[in-house]
Parts: sequence; structure tokens; C-alpha cells
Amino acid sequence: MQNTAVSLMAFLTFALSFGTSLSALAINTENVTTPTSSTEISSVPAMTSSEIAPANIRKSNVAVGGDLGASYSTYSGSTLYLNPSAEYFIADRFSIGGMLTTTLSENFQSYGIGPSATYYFWNQNKWAASTGLAVRYSTSNSEYDNSSSYWTGMAKFGMGYF
Repeated sequence: MQNTAVSLMAFLTFALSFGTSLSALAINTENVTTPTSSTEISSVPAMTSSEIAPANIRKSNVAVGGDLGASYSTYSGSTLYLNPSAEYFIADRFSIGGMLTTTLSENFQSYGIGPSATYYFWNQNKWAASTGLAVRYSTSNSEYDNSSSYWTGMAKFGMGYF
């Protein structure tokens, strides 16, 4: 039941962010009037380069980031998370790359690696909102299970400051 609820939340987050990304594209257009003849004017939607993306989320740039966190629960005790990532922009607003994951707790250790893709659908000044997908291969050791390996998929939604 809990896995179904988590899967449903991940799907809804991705679906809502995908819908938002489509409407954000429509917001970034403006009408440009272009004379086609001496008596006719055509209105064509266009995007200027400054509206496409701030300089840091444009094609050929690299984004380096990650997550660092800590938590405590009565089940696993203290837990430390470290997840560095790097992505290359193959187009304006769209990057692909990879991530490493490390989770360390009193009775559990997990290490993983995998590819990711991110689309930045909104930007304002140096802030940008994004959505993406990632796949991760992980191995773990715990006091309950000697060693296991598994694949996980992840839908992500976030904000970044560039």
C-alpha cells in the first residue's frame, strides 16, 4: 500500500509539472508584427534569445549540483544523504547527465549511480524551475540483509539558482 502511494505521488508530481511546462512555454511568446507587403501585416509568435533561457541554462553549458541531507527516525536512526550530480545542456533548457547517490545510517549503507535528464520550464532572473527523470542502479548493505542490488526510477521536480 505504501509503495502504491509513493508511486502515485511521483506520477502526479511529474504529470503536474509536465502540464506546467507546456503552459510556461506559451507564456514566453510574444507577438511580432512583420510587414509581408506594403498593405499587409502578419502577427507571428516568436521567442527572443533572452526569453529562451538565462545564460546558465543554454546549450553547451554544464550544471553541477546535488543534495546533502540528514534525518533521524526511530527505525533507522541517524541517516546522512549525499547525492552529487552533473548535467550537460544538449539544448536550451534541456540537460542530460548522471548522479551518484550515497546513503549512510547506523544500520544501512547504499551506493548508486545512474543517468538523468532535466527540462527547465520556467526561469526568472537567476531562478529556474525544472522537472526530469532519472534511473539509478544501487547496491546496499544492512544488518538485516547482507547485500542487495536494485534499479530505481525517479521523477523529479525542483528549483535551482544559477
